[in-house]
Amino acid sequence: MKQYLAIGIALFTLNACSLPQSANTGPLEHWDNYSEKVVSDKDIQPNQGLVVFYREANIEGPAVNIYINGDYQASLLDNGFSAVALCANQNLLTSSLSTNTKGGNRTHGIKFISPSKQITYIKVKQVKNSVPVFEFVKPEVATNELKAVKMQTQTLSRVKQLDCETNGYALISTSINSNIAFPLNKHNYNDLSVAGKQDIQAFISEIKALNQKAISKIVVNGYTDPVGAETYNQTLSEKRATAVSDALKQEGVDLPIVAIGYGEKELIVDSCAAESRNKTKRNECNLPNRRVEIVVYGQE
Repeated sequence: MKQYLAIGIALFTLNACSLPQSANTGPLEHWDNYSEKVVSDKDIQPNQGLVVFYREANIEGPAVNIYINGDYQASLLDNGFSAVALCANQNLLTSSLSTNTKGGNRTHGIKFISPSKQITYIKVKQVKNSVPVFEFVKPEVATNELKAVKMQTQTLSRVKQLDCETNGYALISTSINSNIAFPLNKHNYNDLSVAGKQDIQAFISEIKALNQKAISKIVVNGYTDPVGAETYNQTLSEKRATAVSDALKQEGVDLPIVAIGYGEKELIVDSCAAESRNKTKRNECNLPNRRVEIVVYGQE
């Protein structure tokens, strides 16, 4: 069964203030760019997640247009945020800078999971070579940064209402940093670092806190950066996903687990080639791309 995702939440409405029609009062309407409303997930359904996009004041450049699954969401200004309820599954974030010379980018971007009844925070980290660079931010960091940011109301979201799955949606998820979890070019369970195992164990505690009967499967996705041969990266991502899957089993997770490698196909940051003359900067830029994602599916 499926149910429709309600977008008409008060959190995401456009504010307009009508004025008396008179030659002395000026425009009939006054539009505000920002609202004092705050982030809230109280109206989110079990098969939905809330995603908050924000931009701090120190980011140079024009407004950053945000698209979700090909639909326009917002044009982020300095010190502005925009929030949207999405199906608790994989979604596509694309973006481009505001311009009157060409259409926005609706197809090339970042795929991410928005887990059930959780808030995912994504901020514009910088605009580099006319390309917005995004960062997934931990809740404790984002909530502090959002104190200085206001909700934007100058445009309307055009994200379509979708029919969200009522079973088999993402309950919880995490991303394991491969740079911390694995030594360079290593990929086996025995290669996992102490820090990597601790991150996995912490997430296992979250898995075990769930109703085990509500879980249908766990999917482990491995990803690499684009440096090196594509075939090597594909194999490396598969082996690292398998290693994390083995770690879950070793820690007593007795549930169906699927391990998948995506190689360099789904980058979080795809502009690192611009740092090609500086190996250190290129490596630092690629850090978010080297990761292993764990997603727990089911229904409450």
